[in-house]
Amino acid sequence: MIGFILTGHGGFAGGLYSSVKMIAGEQDELSVVEFHDDETASEFPQRLRSAISGYAERDDEVIVFCDLQGGTPFNQAMMASAALPNVSVVAGVNLPCMVTAALSRPEAENAESLIEESLAAGRTGLVHSVLSVSSEDVSSQEDGI
Repeated sequence: MIGFILTGHGGFAGGLYSSVKMIAGEQDELSVVEFHDDETASEFPQRLRSAISGYAERDDEVIVFCDLQGGTPFNQAMMASAALPNVSVVAGVNLPCMVTAALSRPEAENAESLIEESLAAGRTGLVHSVLSVSSEDVSSQEDGI
């Protein structure tokens, strides 16, 4: 199995996992490790390092999904995973990325292929949509309902 760790600033990771569960169901071998600004300098790194090493011992591969490249969760994940060959770190995670990872994980050949599929879904999920309103729509709204 490929273990998942979801981390980020504040309640980001927990909120994202809540949405993933709603869409893809409860996930085995997935931990949420949140970073809060009221922690001492050693608390978060130790919690994250412990989660990563625990999954690395149990699972064939591990993916750490982070909210932001260059942020504390990402930097700590990179440092904690440096000596572990079966741990990958992904930054900039969003809901389409995580749902795809969760749904595709059971059939995934390896972490690398799962990461590529998840990143593609994350990119595809980023869109700028504009609702076009015609002048007829505006004039009918002036009349009320």
